[in-house]
Amino acid sequence: MVRKKVEMPKIERAIRTAAFNVRGYVQRGIIELRFRNKIRNIKVASANEDDFEYEISIVAIFKNEAEYIQEWIEYHRLIGIEHFYLVNNNSTDNYKDVLTPYVDNGIVTLIDMPEQNVKIPAYEYVITHFGRQNKWLAIIDIDEFIVLSGDRRDLPAFLKRFDSSVSQLLIGWMVFGSSGQEKKLPGLVSDRFRMHASDDFIADYKAIIKPKKFLSMTIPHWANVVGDTVDETGKKYIRYPKNNTKIAVPAPKNEIRINHYYSKSVEEFIAKSNRGFADHIGLERSMQNFYEHDQNIESDGRMDSLITELKDKFQNSDLIARRRDEI
Repeated sequence: MVRKKVEMPKIERAIRTAAFNVRGYVQRGIIELRFRNKIRNIKVASANEDDFEYEISIVAIFKNEAEYIQEWIEYHRLIGIEHFYLVNNNSTDNYKDVLTPYVDNGIVTLIDMPEQNVKIPAYEYVITHFGRQNKWLAIIDIDEFIVLSGDRRDLPAFLKRFDSSVSQLLIGWMVFGSSGQEKKLPGLVSDRFRMHASDDFIADYKAIIKPKKFLSMTIPHWANVVGDTVDETGKKYIRYPKNNTKIAVPAPKNEIRINHYYSKSVEEFIAKSNRGFADHIGLERSMQNFYEHDQNIESDGRMDSLITELKDKFQNSDLIARRRDEI
């Protein structure tokens, strides 16, 4: 897999990029033909675009993530996420103990989907049944944290900078490594793992979409929408910018990024591998996947103030008490 920008003559890159985009326009044409009636209805309904219960929510699928999910929820609440649609895929841990208070307080909608290869169907189910409650919906995983630059922590305010024609924002991954940790240690994920890849490391994107403009989805990183798809710079995309092509370039991550704690410690990676995937039957994570994502090039403190607040939030919880006992 290509992980750094491939140097080539400008004319060659331009030709390759044009060919890549042409295929995107063809795919887009097919999608628009297939969903022409839905597109017409979306355009008619757009007049009521501001009638929402939530400015922004998150949809995520989880499987045996009880030990991580509370930190993830509380962090995203600090940056303005109002609601969470969480899809349980055959968890056997104590996730109900963790999530029940959030469900009872109207913060989490909990959905059970025990089927295999459930990821795309789960996203489409949530968008179809609950999407119209939300102006924006982030589609991410439990090991992914949306992070704004500097002292900013208001994600809804950040999204207001984009023109009304924008229906999907692509956010680049910043891949975090193990920080040299073999075993699982006490503490928050966001505090334990501070080392990440260099800025020129090429990785995937995840999306925040306007559900009212949603058409379909074939991969977890990109939705087909009515309207523009852009990155933080406003650059428009006609198709998903795959990270394994010769023309791949690093995602812009100056204003907003996703901290992706793919590996964590070796011990945690092995446990994660044993859980399997929600979207691939029989697919396994190997140690080669660990080494590829174990990027420990630069130290990062972008989340420091929020980490301090998280620690304060959790200082009297059973979660933190248990971690203190383990120290």
